[in-house]
Amino acid sequence: MTPGAWSAVLQWSRAGAAAAVFLGLSRVLTLEQVGAFAAAAAPVRMAQVVHKAGVVEAVVLCRSPRRRRALHGLSLFAGAVLSGAFACAAMLLPPPVGPALMLLSPVPLLHGLGGVAEGTLRRDLRLRALALRAIAVQSVSAAVAFGAAATGRGDAALPLFLLCNAGLGSAAALALAGPLPRLRPRTATLRAALPLPCLITARALAGEALLPALQLAVTLGFGLPAGGAMLIAARILGALDAIALAPLRYVGLPRLAVTGPVRPALATILRSTAAVACWTYLGAFCTAPDIAALAAGAQHAPEVAPLLRPLLLFGLVSALAVPLTQALTAAGAARLVLLRALAVLGLSVALAAPALLVAPALAAAAPAAAGAAGLAWLVGTGGPRLGLTRVELLEPARLPLAAGLAMAIAVPLLPVQALPPAQALAAKAALGTVVFAGVLSLRRRPRPA
Repeated sequence: MTPGAWSAVLQWSRAGAAAAVFLGLSRVLTLEQVGAFAAAAAPVRMAQVVHKAGVVEAVVLCRSPRRRRALHGLSLFAGAVLSGAFACAAMLLPPPVGPALMLLSPVPLLHGLGGVAEGTLRRDLRLRALALRAIAVQSVSAAVAFGAAATGRGDAALPLFLLCNAGLGSAAALALAGPLPRLRPRTATLRAALPLPCLITARALAGEALLPALQLAVTLGFGLPAGGAMLIAARILGALDAIALAPLRYVGLPRLAVTGPVRPALATILRSTAAVACWTYLGAFCTAPDIAALAAGAQHAPEVAPLLRPLLLFGLVSALAVPLTQALTAAGAARLVLLRALAVLGLSVALAAPALLVAPALAAAAPAAAGAAGLAWLVGTGGPRLGLTRVELLEPARLPLAAGLAMAIAVPLLPVQALPPAQALAAKAALGTVVFAGVLSLRRRPRPA
């Protein structure tokens, strides 16, 4: 299999399988149980960017063995501090959130143990090993989670799934990557290695903390059932991302780090990402009620679908921004990416705060509006750093966006109201794909000389 195929298998077996397990469990759990897990998992999800983004991407970009040893020490220290903080917080929180957070508290330390090994495997593009590891880890973790649900421990099922994933994933990464780097790096090496992972972590936290923070806000403002519905909608969004876009994104940074953000490579990534993102997210926007009914069950669909649609628009603008953020990171302009992430986070908070007084769906629309503004700013500001004009950056997305809009107009006109959700979704997907592919085929081709 090609590296691209193994990348797809990796993302499908990692994020896609995790979302599938979560959605499967959510069908047998109450929205209150899902909401309690959402409240406990939100800070853990925000903290994991320290290792999943900061440490891993720093290792990908690092070529010095000394720096990698320093990163291993920093990774362990950060994991221990975060796990201790979560354990202390769990003792202060009442049930059902406190016990769930206590089960999740070791997750940062487990990520810290395997952070450098994970980055080494990704840097070397050992996608086959990573994919096979993900399949094995997800299978065992899913068995543990469903076993807990079947024995009446539904409140512990989702936390156990995350805990097993972190522990088994780090253990497998350490076994695959070889011997650990020697600890006790010099203080000077630690100081020299610290800025890059901190910068990447801050950028990732500003970007990835948005949905968990919104999750917490909705839970506090509207109760555990609303928080559970928000988490289900976010996991459907994550499943779509894992299936369609994560494989492209996973190999993008290592390739750009090697070749540099040259025009042909970046244009290819932009064009591929725009086509897949517009087809995926705009197609799902048209079929959100059917997707919610199939993924979360008919009992949860009325609460999930109104939250899913604005999150899908946020997913679209976020996906379109990823190639630019990766190219700027590879070009040494990570601070610009951080500024954009901070601006999107701040604007989202400003827009969501008054919306929380009205309805959860209105608050869920805030990230999409802020993300669109942030993307426009990134195109205007980041283009000169890459040696590209606004037109050159926007051109690859022009036709996919037109195809997506045509699909969004055509699909609701299909008379399938009397069909069951599965059949209605299949018919809408078929029509949408035909319309999208038809418009996309209009791409102007060079005339023969």
